[in-house]
Amino acid sequence: MSELKNAWDVIKNNVCEEGLLIVLSGPGGAGKDTLVRILRKTYINLHYVVTVTTRPKRTDEIDWEHYHFVDDAEFDRMIAGDEFLEWVRFFDYRYGTPKEQVRSALSHGKDVVLKIETQGARKLKELVPHAVFVFLATGTEAELEQRLRQRGDLSPERQKKRLVIAAEEMACLPDYDYVIINANDTAFLAAEKLKYIIEAEHLRIGRKAITL
Repeated sequence: MSELKNAWDVIKNNVCEEGLLIVLSGPGGAGKDTLVRILRKTYINLHYVVTVTTRPKRTDEIDWEHYHFVDDAEFDRMIAGDEFLEWVRFFDYRYGTPKEQVRSALSHGKDVVLKIETQGARKLKELVPHAVFVFLATGTEAELEQRLRQRGDLSPERQKKRLVIAAEEMACLPDYDYVIINANDTAFLAAEKLKYIIEAEHLRIGRKAITL
């Protein structure tokens, strides 16, 4: 019986039952918002962290659903109060990950998804190396260009700048644990692949709990 007990102790010492921290990045137009929206509808034990931003709200966006929109003064106050896990400046605006949202969800056993730029992901990899880093990309460069052209809120100049930034972001792909190709009309398949990654990570032997 003692040998059997020791065997179960091995399992307890090598299996982590706490929630995962999933960091999702990829160039604008890759479909990160669509992927997260599908996942939130189909994966119960998931908490999506709403990013705080100084970017103006678009007409189809809802505060505290797509982003939490604040002015520069409020963002500065949050920085001073150490309320961000990380924050970056991207396209003339600032984006930050609220620390308390992440802590609270993980403490309740939730899997937490952060949708952040590669700059922020690089910072998080230093702070939270045991997080799961997933990169989302389109099938081809032409496909990405087409998606950016279809965005009515981007001028031709900003579209070109987006493509330059996309090339820089793609260069960061080797820093990630997984890559998902979200080709045209395969968003649901891409979401399923992300679910498989989450399920596989829960079964990983020796996975470490997230500490913030």
